[in-house]
Amino acid sequence: MQLLSSTEAGQTRAWLETIGSSLQSAEFAAWNLEWLAAHCDAFDEAEENKLEYTQAHETYQVEVEKHINAAVAGTDVDMSKLLERLPAFLKQTTDAAQMSPASAECVETLTSLTEFNEFKAAMIMTNRDKASSSGAGAPAAGGELFEATAAHSLRDMEGCLEFAAAMDAATDGWTTLSEKGWFRLE
Repeated sequence: MQLLSSTEAGQTRAWLETIGSSLQSAEFAAWNLEWLAAHCDAFDEAEENKLEYTQAHETYQVEVEKHINAAVAGTDVDMSKLLERLPAFLKQTTDAAQMSPASAECVETLTSLTEFNEFKAAMIMTNRDKASSSGAGAPAAGGELFEATAAHSLRDMEGCLEFAAAMDAATDGWTTLSEKGWFRLE
């Protein structure tokens, strides 16, 4: 793998920033929520991964790719060169500080969009939210628990703390499932 010149690395970074801004747009967010809601009904919390999950994920990736191609049409982004350069760019910029925040966010977003388990989790959560908001059936632990997750991102520490407080309030307290030395699962 040949290293990129500083000009090529800079251009690659700029291309990632262009793609990243389209993935962070309100238009993409609205499309994404609509797509997930339209296709989440087949997803459940069973451990087994069904063939239709894989098919939905593949369709989703194709649709995201269409969105990206439409967003970069008319710009200087050369997708074939970007794909050719990306491995070298990522190898050269192993430290996130070497990337711009926008290009690092783009790489993280693209990676998460292609990750099947993250996709499945998003579909299951969307299905829960859809069921909870439509009154079609409440989640096992009570609808108020999942309304809390709609208002707060679980990746956000404050959201996690509020979610834990909501779980505690919705039940009779924590139940110890397993305790092994220093490890305790409630």
